[in-house]
Amino acid sequence: MTNKKTLLYIAGACFAALAIITVFFLITGFYFMNLLIALAYILLAVGLFICNPIISAIGCGVFLAEILIVVIQNIPYYSAISIVLNLLGVASLVMLLLACINRKNGKFFGIAAAAIRIVHLIILLVINSGNQYFATGRIILNYLLFAIGAALLGIASDSFEAKPHVAAVASPSTPPPIDTSDRIEKLTKLKALLDSGIITQEEFDAKKKQVLGL
Repeated sequence: MTNKKTLLYIAGACFAALAIITVFFLITGFYFMNLLIALAYILLAVGLFICNPIISAIGCGVFLAEILIVVIQNIPYYSAISIVLNLLGVASLVMLLLACINRKNGKFFGIAAAAIRIVHLIILLVINSGNQYFATGRIILNYLLFAIGAALLGIASDSFEAKPHVAAVASPSTPPPIDTSDRIEKLTKLKALLDSGIITQEEFDAKKKQVLGL
């Protein structure tokens, strides 16, 4: 479990590095969508560092929202390949989200997210082979950091903190309180029966023990 938590920390470091890169470019040229991406990466990293899948899942949700906003705004201008690339981006984030919230199949979803991201990068580089911007190390680094972080998250997803299960603790049965006045009344009646000769001494002693719980 300790080794897997280390993998979660490394995955968190990958997303933290992506957050730093995004914040740097946010400072050099502000773009609102980059702000959402930076927030998403920060939430992903924080959730992994503190082993809280809900925070990481929220980060995935923010990232998904950013992509959907961009797609809705620009879909009239998209080519078929652009739509495919955006669908791949959505698919990788959905897989990452599922890796965060599904501990049982987290490994599958995390590796799937990483694989989709690599395919996304390959297609991007192929169709933009003549574009100097896409040939820069920054684009490749971004995709590789995401893929590594997603794969490690999936592999170690079962070490996310589970909600503590509070077992019901059976409290020892407490005997009912002794009603002293009731016992005294019964013993008084038994003594009266004994004195009247209605019951014998042996019967009185037996009933007395019964009343006293002896």
